[in-house]
Amino acid sequence: MKTCVIFLVCAILLPLLLSCESGTTAKNPVDAEKTADDAGQNEDSKLAGLGSDSGEVADIHSAKEIAEAIMAVYAPEELPATGMSYFFSGVAEDSEYYLEPEMAGLYTSGILAPVAEMEYLEDFAFCIPGGKNMFEVDVLKIKKGEEKNIEAVKAILENRLKRKASGDFMLYVPEDAPLIKNAQVMAVGPYAILLATTDNERAEKSINEMLRSGLAPIPAENGKPAPTEAAEPKPVLMDEVINIEPETLFDFEQLARPADEPESSEDPAARTAAPIVSVKSYSQNTSFLIGGKCEIGAMVRVTGGTEEIYTGSHYGDYLVEVPFSAEGTSVLKLTAELSGKLPSEETAFIVKAQKNVSYYEDSGIYGVVIGYNYMSYFDDCLPDYLGSNLISEEAIKSLSARTSKKIQDLRDKGCNAEIIYLLSPNPMRIWPEDVPGRYAEFKGDTLLRQW
Repeated sequence: MKTCVIFLVCAILLPLLLSCESGTTAKNPVDAEKTADDAGQNEDSKLAGLGSDSGEVADIHSAKEIAEAIMAVYAPEELPATGMSYFFSGVAEDSEYYLEPEMAGLYTSGILAPVAEMEYLEDFAFCIPGGKNMFEVDVLKIKKGEEKNIEAVKAILENRLKRKASGDFMLYVPEDAPLIKNAQVMAVGPYAILLATTDNERAEKSINEMLRSGLAPIPAENGKPAPTEAAEPKPVLMDEVINIEPETLFDFEQLARPADEPESSEDPAARTAAPIVSVKSYSQNTSFLIGGKCEIGAMVRVTGGTEEIYTGSHYGDYLVEVPFSAEGTSVLKLTAELSGKLPSEETAFIVKAQKNVSYYEDSGIYGVVIGYNYMSYFDDCLPDYLGSNLISEEAIKSLSARTSKKIQDLRDKGCNAEIIYLLSPNPMRIWPEDVPGRYAEFKGDTLLRQW
């Protein structure tokens, strides 16, 4: 029973997002149904109206045509095994390629509501992977006369990319990290394009062949053009360094091994393997999220925070949320311990208090509390667990009166069946042993007892 709830509630509500992301799949976007405007067009007619050799961008192509041309350069084995979902503008509402306005908001910002900026579009094409895979191609074409709103249109794709780059996605497909690292949001003529592919250069070549224009990457926040090649990473003395500023006063001797410590001659097999870290992110201003893989059956320990975390893993997966001091800089040290073996080598994270962290909101995830033993809870379980949601005597009387009236109304309409109210219990009160120690269970009256 507990395992079932873990899969329903845990992993930051990822199953809910999976169902939203998967959609209807097709083998190839070229096989997608053609709209009335596409009917009868052959390849020659598509290319006939391209811009001149001077490099001007021709805008005779629909977003769907450009997206199809991009997708066609990738072999089936390069696409996610979970398949792709394709959404195009201009199709009938009963079409499998129809994108409901509310779903557009869910995909791009995590909010189930229409995206106002899509009013600026002439048409669009979204090629979205099934599950939590990263491969994606999106093309938005702005209406004539709306060019002044191109930044707002690009922001739609920037928000989509931001969601995909969250730890929520990377927890499930860390092998797709290069796709997100190299992902680009581009602007060319009236088109805004998101590329998160195995080889963006092939996609750019395909676009250039259609539009005869160089792509213009979106400039960085400081106004300088984004670099075309990733800079070589600077070497660090630790496995992970998170948001440490040079001027921060910090005693790095905390990380060093004593000089007089003799080299170990132990058998490597006697030591637990160091846990693999695929998720590392501030989840709140003074909380840090760490997750990934470890040896099956291993316990995971994190020290250095305001609470020492010692928790079980789940079939080789672990996820912990570590609170740390709001003052100064903290060093969080992660190890894994398997019964019968020595603890693993430490992985260290340097962290300090942040401002305005909105990890869950940015990820499009409903707020959660990461518990022990790979257990997670909805954060709306907290008020009941802490006893902060109790209602007054007046509210109890009002609720009782309304309930009685509803029952009487049913009786007056001839409904004499037995009426049963099913009250859902609070998972935190069912499994309090997995609730983080920083939350103290209220032992007095509860909303359930008040009801």
